[in-house]
Amino acid sequence: MGGISVGDEGLQYFASADGAIDYKIASGEFETSLIYNVLFGGSALVMPDIFFFNCNPLLNHLKFSPGQVPFFLAALKGGLVVPAFRTADIETFRQSLEQVGLMKVRGAEADRFDLQAIAAKLDENLPREMRPARWRDNLGGCFEQLMDRVFLESGQGINDDATRSMWTEIEEWRVVGLAGAKELTREQGGSGLRRAEIWNAIGHHLELISPSEAYHKPIDFIEDVTRNLGPEAGVKASFLIDVVNLCYQQNQASGLLRANRSSEPNIPRTLSHAGRAIIKEIDPSGPWHTPGRVFQCTVKVPKVRTLLNADSKELLAVRDGTKGASYRHFRDSWVKHPSDDNAEQLRIAIDKYAKEIRSKAVGAQEKTKIVMVRNTATIGIAGGVGAAIKQLAPLLEAHPGYVLVGALAGAGAAAGAIVKNVSAPTNKKYRLEIPSFDAEYNLGSGSDPGDG
Repeated sequence: MGGISVGDEGLQYFASADGAIDYKIASGEFETSLIYNVLFGGSALVMPDIFFFNCNPLLNHLKFSPGQVPFFLAALKGGLVVPAFRTADIETFRQSLEQVGLMKVRGAEADRFDLQAIAAKLDENLPREMRPARWRDNLGGCFEQLMDRVFLESGQGINDDATRSMWTEIEEWRVVGLAGAKELTREQGGSGLRRAEIWNAIGHHLELISPSEAYHKPIDFIEDVTRNLGPEAGVKASFLIDVVNLCYQQNQASGLLRANRSSEPNIPRTLSHAGRAIIKEIDPSGPWHTPGRVFQCTVKVPKVRTLLNADSKELLAVRDGTKGASYRHFRDSWVKHPSDDNAEQLRIAIDKYAKEIRSKAVGAQEKTKIVMVRNTATIGIAGGVGAAIKQLAPLLEAHPGYVLVGALAGAGAAAGAIVKNVSAPTNKKYRLEIPSFDAEYNLGSGSDPGDG
């Protein structure tokens, strides 16, 4: 299996592996995102070191079954998952686990899993020729600057009335959380801002926890607020956490480097609602005009459970083979030159690729739609992803199973998503509303090398 081993290929930030959002992403959703990103994405997935140890769905996925290689481990061994170690002297997962412990990074699931055994298994599957990504210098300082810009914003530029109202209602928490988190970060020996200290600072302010206490994960803060201050306050806490997490992920995406190239940003479905409040702040390039080109193609693909039960090595051999390479070639060609001819070539390539995947994963299948939008003007990758993603909203069917939302082909001029089981009946509960948080919230980056 060839995989990606040279170390100069593009990277896509794997936001669905963030342990701070794992209470919103079940194991099945995590594995859906993992498999579709690996099989249909064009880049290797990059993850900061702590994600390997704080993401419950990933750790559950890695439970070792005799004779069966978890898909994630096969992808890691093939160079399709890349760790981002925070300092140049770290070369193994065991060293990384020791480092995040010494730096008091919050969120590692040491009470629920044998992280030493996990690190050893990850090291066994880390290719020798793999070049890991590294954290940009002063990533915590960059996160501090981003949060200053976002959290101190008045919200008057938010077009949606409900979102703007929510933004105003959490103003005190935003101000207190930001100031307190900076102080707590310094006390922990960090620089800039650690995101976990934002909800800790608010918990101290609300006297929900003592000054010497800290929440293990943000879900503990949300539950504490809900239990003591009521459901409406819990909704506000959830919204605030989502905004912080989205900013953190966008900051990290721009700050995880390999061969002096940053990773492509990504917004998982569960955080898309919160983007309404902050797209302008994380995306200074401004909104896109109407996309110049749209590509849509529906193809039959094995269901995720079928893919998980298949031989992971055989699936990745298909991905690395001629059919997978042809799909990615024509995908990139369409992004660069979205002509009708390239679109037709891409459809043909997708059909052939999906057919070969089906040959290796026999079982239940579903119709899956691949959607891409292409802007007529190229935008810088770090600045354009938010506006690009907003263009997908009216193009995707109402369904809970979309994955792979992010910039494509390193061009900064396209965004894409994959919608599972497009024949499923519409369910308003799961409407894809990238520019609105109504369905989820209404009741009626990284940081410095010590961040988790």
